[in-house]
Amino acid sequence: MQKALFLIPLILAFLLAADTGLAIGISPSDLKINFTAGTLITDNFVVWNSNSETTKIILSKSGELTDVVSIPTDVYEFEPEERKTFEFALILPEELTPGTHLLKIGAVEVPPEGSGLSAMTAVDMLVYVIVPYPPKYIKTDINVSPESEAYNVTLSALNLGNESTVASGTMVIRDCWNITIKNISINSTIVTPGEVEQFYEMLPSISLKNGLYTAQATLFYESGTAETEKEFMVGIPELNISRIKIDMLKQGSTREMSVDVSNLYAGNINNVYVDARIWNQSWNSSTVNMTPMENRTFTVSVDADNLKYGVYQSDITLSYEGGSVTRHLKVYVLPKNIEYIVVGLCVGILLVIGTAMYLVRKKK
Repeated sequence: MQKALFLIPLILAFLLAADTGLAIGISPSDLKINFTAGTLITDNFVVWNSNSETTKIILSKSGELTDVVSIPTDVYEFEPEERKTFEFALILPEELTPGTHLLKIGAVEVPPEGSGLSAMTAVDMLVYVIVPYPPKYIKTDINVSPESEAYNVTLSALNLGNESTVASGTMVIRDCWNITIKNISINSTIVTPGEVEQFYEMLPSISLKNGLYTAQATLFYESGTAETEKEFMVGIPELNISRIKIDMLKQGSTREMSVDVSNLYAGNINNVYVDARIWNQSWNSSTVNMTPMENRTFTVSVDADNLKYGVYQSDITLSYEGGSVTRHLKVYVLPKNIEYIVVGLCVGILLVIGTAMYLVRKKK
């Protein structure tokens, strides 16, 4: 027990000594810039190589404002523990929406040739461009939550300025065909700084078809307009197989199976196809996207080359993004030489009839 306790400090020392840092680094990790329209901002940043071997590094940019920032574009070779200083130039636009805009300037380790890797370590410097809010500024948001027998649509208005303002406006609910389901008037309301005012509307579920809807709101206040929209779904996407048709199969032949499908959902349903499985064989239709309430016939080419003659229980599965429907169907596979069999049977029957008639006449 004492030996085990003695080992604990050694293990902790080993863990603390282990290299837990990244292979490359960038400094500063973040930078804050107060917005001034049309200003040229230049600043330096440092990139270093923590590897024990020479490493190639390129610089990158992502996020907002990438079209107005310039960084070096060469591939740079870093010796072990080497640091290099770079400069970026950011030309602030004449206008930016109030709030914080994030630009990322990064360093990316280039994988060695022949390594088979597409990328290795990457680090980012976060550049925050802060645009102050005017004295009166409203930000809006819509939330839709299903209740037991209705959908609750909530419009929130947040005053990010430092002065109270009066807001009023409208909210419109539209279906996937852009047909207006409901118009809602929002009466004048005082929105104080830092406070949220909420406006509610209940949509009875019984009045809504399953499908995709959009809620759009516009609020007018003393120094501007705030607009927002929110898509929401009622029910779930649902497809139905209304009819399956196929002629009797014959060994060695191919028949077209037609499957009639109805979109019961008032919205698009993507990646729809039909899979027909008979015994250990399966065939697929083409894959399509179905529009709201669309009726479509899918065609599956069924090849009976490897099927023995007889009666099969087949599975017809309609698959789509979000679900599937399966129907069962009996399929008859006739022998390959069914024509000769039928002719042989007919000849046999005629021979039996002829023989019987001859025997009857002979007795007379």
